[in-house]
Amino acid sequence: MALPLEIQSLPIKPLMLGAAGGIILTLAVGFSWFGIPGPGWMTSNGAQAMANAAVVERLVPICVAQAQNDSDEKRLADLLALTSTYRQAEHVREAGWATQAGATDPNRKVADLCAQALMATKAT
Repeated sequence: MALPLEIQSLPIKPLMLGAAGGIILTLAVGFSWFGIPGPGWMTSNGAQAMANAAVVERLVPICVAQAQNDSDEKRLADLLALTSTYRQAEHVREAGWATQAGATDPNRKVADLCAQALMATKAT
């Protein structure tokens, strides 16, 4: 089937540039690149990062509660005496406060944020 003569005589370059611009604009709005509220499209890596951040956010208060309710009060006092943030997070991991039920290893991000939260309670 042949295209009508009117379409055949159109210049191809402006058509391709318009199509490319439309695709780019659709993606930009869809992924909210300009801060404009869009449909909220997201890559799978972005969604995974959001989910992980939400889980960590929920686990930090549990870690803090485990530290404050620990039967060995010396562990918490030892943590509060540390000045290195790396050592503080390591102490939380070693104490087991960042290890959740059913897990074998502590969560590093939970331990980091838990140590920060516990040190903030020391200041108050």
